[in-house]
Amino acid sequence: MGARWAIHGITCEPAGKDHGAAGGSYDTGIPICRLLGGDPPDKIVYEWIQLREWAHVKLLWPNDWTHGSPSLVPPEILRYVIARSKINRHIELIPGVRFSRLLTSTRDWFPTPFGMGKK
Repeated sequence: MGARWAIHGITCEPAGKDHGAAGGSYDTGIPICRLLGGDPPDKIVYEWIQLREWAHVKLLWPNDWTHGSPSLVPPEILRYVIARSKINRHIELIPGVRFSRLLTSTRDWFPTPFGMGKK
């Protein structure tokens, strides 16, 4: 993690609360980043991300969203959801009307969403 920060010049690192806790991967990455001549990025800690499907709630890791199911939630939307969430509250996404409103609300942030206007 720390090497990636230094090599790629990462300035912001969103991470789940387990990684952002004292002694977590963020804290252990700081000395590695500094050793390689980089500055550690700003830390943004978020709560769990949950996808509610009817009565079933599934706990998801961001990698499940961005790598395993890119058609479910584009990475830009996930970053937007994390950035607008309140700290210390889990993030719950519910498919259906509320979820489509979330996608609609991002149009101002992403004028041509995810290459949809490209041929």
